[in-house]
Amino acid sequence: MATFAFEKGDDFTIRLNGKVLGGVKRVVCKVENYCGEICEFLTDEPVYRKSYRRYKIELVMNSSGKLDFLQGQSFDSLDIFNKKRIVTYSDCFVDSVTAEIKTGSHIEYTVKITADGRREL
Repeated sequence: MATFAFEKGDDFTIRLNGKVLGGVKRVVCKVENYCGEICEFLTDEPVYRKSYRRYKIELVMNSSGKLDFLQGQSFDSLDIFNKKRIVTYSDCFVDSVTAEIKTGSHIEYTVKITADGRREL
């Protein structure tokens, strides 16, 4: 599994379907490669192998009143960008949303997203 990250200290911005998303503290992006096999009936030898990849994005966010993500929600694009590069994830799906209550009634959300496509400019 390969991991993609911006350089330490970079100031980045995230857009969800074109709208700027606030309160993001940390982003972790990973690539997962899969290989599916199709076998003939009563044999163990694969007839066809298809490889594909999925992208896993994890957002750690401060509570800002309203959370823009719901579990099971899908959206067209998620852009992560700074002055040097833009990374666009497409066909995204929210796998899970968890909340952790910190001291002083501060809430931190972790949003796990799966994307089918990735493009870097």
